[in-house]
Amino acid sequence: MQENRTFDNMFNGFPGPDTAQSGMSHGVVVPLQPVPLEHGPGMGNSHPDWWADWDNGKMDGFSRAGDPIPNLSYAYVPQDETIPYWTLAKAYTVADRMFQSNTGPSFAAHQYMIAAQSGNTDGNPTGTIWGCDATPETRVALLGPNGTDLPGVYPCFDYPTMADNLDTKGITWKFYAPPVGPDLIWSAFQAIRHIRFGPDWTKNLVSPENRVSLTSGTGTWRKLRGLFQQGLFQTMPGQELQRRARIGWQVSRMLSEKASSGIRPQYSLPGMIGEDGTTTLTLRKSTQWVWDFACR
Repeated sequence: MQENRTFDNMFNGFPGPDTAQSGMSHGVVVPLQPVPLEHGPGMGNSHPDWWADWDNGKMDGFSRAGDPIPNLSYAYVPQDETIPYWTLAKAYTVADRMFQSNTGPSFAAHQYMIAAQSGNTDGNPTGTIWGCDATPETRVALLGPNGTDLPGVYPCFDYPTMADNLDTKGITWKFYAPPVGPDLIWSAFQAIRHIRFGPDWTKNLVSPENRVSLTSGTGTWRKLRGLFQQGLFQTMPGQELQRRARIGWQVSRMLSEKASSGIRPQYSLPGMIGEDGTTTLTLRKSTQWVWDFACR
């Protein structure tokens, strides 16, 4: 999941799709400016911030007086920093007119990713632990009228998710997420009660996120490999972001090439950093094929 970036920010000038070269700020045309990934600090993305951005439907309220870079919202990442993204877009599919459904920050957005809803929540939980492991006093705000938040609820829900659909159809899957503390991971499924406290949690939720299972453990390829949820992707330096995106692209290509013919124990891919500090990707067989590497 790539947070806090828009299509025009990452794909400005991509051939074919509809990309913008300027935007409106309170009725004034503002040309988009190049801002490197490492120089783009996070902007306000709460529901009240969204309401101000929307500006009663004029879609021109994105600039803030306190922005660390003037008109920071009206920016694009230089093309030399988005090569892996453009490579993926050219090889697969790019959706230039796909827009976020929710009107707030990470918690609600991650729920939309797995369930196409957020239980009417529009913000992040008040505590440091999100989901069904949160402390009893933790609350997450609900969507209110006219850009307001309503009193919150405990951030643990039981609505259906894509994981339930996959389980019902017998389709194998994995979801990869980073740890956030002892025995806890930063996963959208942590807020879904029947998954957090059901068999899927230990069977299909994987952490740390850099341990990727390639098969089902019986020698058959997984029908759906999981999503990588990495919270640092929106703020890490451009070089490191490029490296991780390149790793994902290369592994995806490798899996596609080998899915029909099996896989050998070892591969080397440029740009990899192995656990021993080398640039070798090692696929080793224990009870199943696994891919281990260290993101340093």
